[in-house]
Amino acid sequence: MSSTTHIKPRPIIFLDIDGVLNETKHASQLHFEPILLSRLHSILVQTDGIIVLTTFWRHFRDYIVYVFHRHGINVKRHMVVMMEKEEDGGGGTGVTGVTGGKQSVVEFLKGFRRSEESAQKGLQEQQEGLQCQQEQVGDECCQYHQELERQCCDELTNEKKNDDNNKDGNKDGVIGICPAKDEAEYSSRAEEIEAWLKKYGERYLGRSSNANGSQGKCSNGSHGPCNDSERNEYEFHPNHWKYVILDDRPSAAKPDTPLFDRFVRTDTKLGLTEEDSKRAVQLLLFGPQAS
Repeated sequence: MSSTTHIKPRPIIFLDIDGVLNETKHASQLHFEPILLSRLHSILVQTDGIIVLTTFWRHFRDYIVYVFHRHGINVKRHMVVMMEKEEDGGGGTGVTGVTGGKQSVVEFLKGFRRSEESAQKGLQEQQEGLQCQQEQVGDECCQYHQELERQCCDELTNEKKNDDNNKDGNKDGVIGICPAKDEAEYSSRAEEIEAWLKKYGERYLGRSSNANGSQGKCSNGSHGPCNDSERNEYEFHPNHWKYVILDDRPSAAKPDTPLFDRFVRTDTKLGLTEEDSKRAVQLLLFGPQAS
């Protein structure tokens, strides 16, 4: 693992928002239900857990932090810092407060900036005496709007199309222009969380106490230690790691994996229920063996 600096282990909440802190599957804007935020607050107080955002909305982390603060959550205590210096000799910083993945919002903002530049260009053309009437859409002076839409849609279409939103059947456009895209860098949210755990798990959750401390079986079906030909993909994952995945989508954890044992799947129409909260607290305090 690339992160060598270790801190006192604390349980982690990998947190989605839509379908967890609200009651919608594909919200068109950030929305929180106060009662659901209060349940998250209770989980944090009981477990002293820390939050890593997995939500589609993680690009708006500053606003999320502000909302949490307004609802009484000690964000300095309970939010994993956004950026940390890497200690692997490579220099630079690592994004620790959110899981990795590309998002449609980034592409939209790029497209929006292009549209602003195009609008400025159009204004300059008009000031130079070029009259661009709405019925003359085919004229060269009006085509920059169409070109903007084409470029934006082409960019998103050419990226990987196996993101979770498309799997769930979401066909909404990005502000009515381009197909909505969620995380395109990984094939599922589970892979995003696994990537985070591989990079930062030891730093935040603690090292394995012994050579046989990894979770899962070797590829031949036996329990570790495994030789090089028998190693499975979860050898990096110690049994003692305490975290919970709060998400309404099934792709947040693959069956028969350590992640699935720590997965509390919420009902989209209900969000984070009292029962979900109790199970999350059990997982965070005692791990999956006690839940």
